[in-house]
Amino acid sequence: MMNETTPQVKKLTQKLALMNTEMRTLAIKQRAAFAAVKKVLPHNDKKYALLYPAKLRIEHEKKTYFLGTPLEAWEWIEMQGLRKANGHGKEGAKAWLLGKKKRKGAGA
Repeated sequence: MMNETTPQVKKLTQKLALMNTEMRTLAIKQRAAFAAVKKVLPHNDKKYALLYPAKLRIEHEKKTYFLGTPLEAWEWIEMQGLRKANGHGKEGAKAWLLGKKKRKGAGA
């Protein structure tokens, strides 16, 4: 007997595929938002990694910090008194975060 898929299963499969694509696109944008932060860390001899989907891990003074947004990362950099490689910093992170909140509000 051949296994036939119902229209409901096909529709659900299509929705899941679309959600997966949207999640990947969002992860790419979130990872890109950390670009300016990642430029600062090597100038200050900090080891870091960008974890999937978009979380920054920083090693500092034998401790490991996990930062979920560029804004958190800039606040951490300021709190540690690290020098910045450029002037974009926190303002760019705030703009990214505000844009993210607007997108969430628009879709609801």
